[in-house]
Amino acid sequence: MKTKSPPPPTPQLPPIPQILALNRARDYMNQLLKQLNQVVKENDATPEVQTKLTPLVEKVTQSFPPFHQQAVKYYQLYDQIQETTQTHQVLSTASVKIQLTAFSKAWEDLEKMIDIYADRHPPPHAKEISGKFGAIKSSLEIILQTNANRKYPNPGLGKSVLSIQSLC
Repeated sequence: MKTKSPPPPTPQLPPIPQILALNRARDYMNQLLKQLNQVVKENDATPEVQTKLTPLVEKVTQSFPPFHQQAVKYYQLYDQIQETTQTHQVLSTASVKIQLTAFSKAWEDLEKMIDIYADRHPPPHAKEISGKFGAIKSSLEIILQTNANRKYPNPGLGKSVLSIQSLC
């Protein structure tokens, strides 16, 4: 009885360092975008985060994959040319440049917005929260004033309002 021997292994090409770096960059970018989406989600009460950061994150999310794909394709072709020829052939970078330009612009806009948020003291959500508590405090003062102007004011209401105001 004859047994078949396994086919000879196909030679494995060494990994292309640029593609390995691009794949690591893709993993980091996906992680960063996931965290940014979490920031947007957790700050949904802050309209500024929703209106300004969300579209910028979306642009980066849409522009990075085509750039990554074209860059990987470029380095694969470049590696193939290096393997098959010794002549001075030129590989066009036009397809990568188009995607790089779109991604770079989206990344730059997102970077600027993150820097703006990082430089603010207090951050925008603290301003929003402070404004909400200010509105509550103002409403409580109106309640106190209205109660004081009544013919028979409620003596317990003042203590309750002051207690709530001190919590604010």
